[in-house]
Amino acid sequence: MLVIGSVPPEGNDLDLLVRPDQERVLGEILTRADFVCRAIAPFRGYPRGFRIWARFRECNAHTVDEIPVGDLELPPEESARLFAEARPIPGFARLLRPSPRHVLLRLAHDYLDPEDSRAPLSASRRRRVLRALAEEPAAWELAAELAPSWASTERLARLRAAFDLGEAASAAPRRSSPLGTIREYRRAWRSGRLIAFSGPDDARRSGQAEGLQRALDGLDIPARLMRIGPARSSLFGAARQLQLAALPGLRAGEVVICDRYVLDAAVALRLRRRLKWHTSVLRFLVPPPRRAYLIDSPAPHAGLFRERSAILGVRQVDGTRAPEHLCAEIALDVWEAVR
Repeated sequence: MLVIGSVPPEGNDLDLLVRPDQERVLGEILTRADFVCRAIAPFRGYPRGFRIWARFRECNAHTVDEIPVGDLELPPEESARLFAEARPIPGFARLLRPSPRHVLLRLAHDYLDPEDSRAPLSASRRRRVLRALAEEPAAWELAAELAPSWASTERLARLRAAFDLGEAASAAPRRSSPLGTIREYRRAWRSGRLIAFSGPDDARRSGQAEGLQRALDGLDIPARLMRIGPARSSLFGAARQLQLAALPGLRAGEVVICDRYVLDAAVALRLRRRLKWHTSVLRFLVPPPRRAYLIDSPAPHAGLFRERSAILGVRQVDGTRAPEHLCAEIALDVWEAVR
């Protein structure tokens, strides 16, 4: 099989390009190894869709992306060439990596529209292009020779333009207009990916937050863990505290994991004899979470946490369960929410 992403041992996941005769066997192997499968429906550029396999163990995750070679819509001779020119990966007998020119053609496959050339490559794609060029300095020219057979002449040109743009921008500081900053802020607020952990037991709550960060790292999903201190004494002070913790990561496109969030602040305000309606107001003053969990366990004020969680729609989970089992359950639920 062809590894078309980061080559082992680098990276946290495995992206495999598979031929039809390999799909059933790969599925059987991964199922026996306790991976669960999520099918991605066909979409533009991927007429067959693909499958994501994930295994959650001991607050960690391993993933395999199974991409049918049919998604590339290649003529039979080009599909055969892709595998015939593949190169070995040290330490593996059944995994290969594409030749440098095929690395570029595979990356170019995703550059479907003219506007794709106007944004610099992501850091991971830029690294893969640089490695291909280091191994084969003429990779761009060699890829261009095959591009017509891949129906990718324009796509390859877009990839190169995006690469050149990234090279030029890599040394320049990022500048943003005030209007652009406002738009980023609004997008982060409305559609950012935030996961909240609450609960009266600091060790259990923080342990689950840390476990989710490790699992998302294993899924190759950028995540930022924010530890938020006890809520400030006023409603608006508490809201501002949560905003400052959550928004930088959301604006950066990361999954933000908050160790304490609205529920903890609501409980703290209630214990200071603030009005009950402060809980509802607080919810509308901070970015909404995609998932929010109360790590429930016997501890001081546990009843108040349960009461406020019902108002806020926070999911209660049994914090006395084995931590690794709870980690796996939460990681699978979050994976569905943020991918």
